[in-house]
Amino acid sequence: MADTMQFDLVSPERRVASLEVTSVQIPGADGDMTAMPGHAPLITTLRPGILRVESTGGTQEYVVTGGFAEIGENL
Repeated sequence: MADTMQFDLVSPERRVASLEVTSVQIPGADGDMTAMPGHAPLITTLRPGILRVESTGGTQEYVVTGGFAEIGENL
């Protein structure tokens, strides 16, 4: 299993971030979740909150007001 995964944060206007990450903490509509390499594929809606991205370079945080998260093997 890989130690990292590709993370892309996009808005209707542009790509906000594109990184190799070790985990992503997602404010899901049904509760917070953490996606890591090898996570089962899923699609969920986002609630307003902080999306935290962990990489070898540190932690980055993004404010999200809603939207969707898609987790998959080869997206």
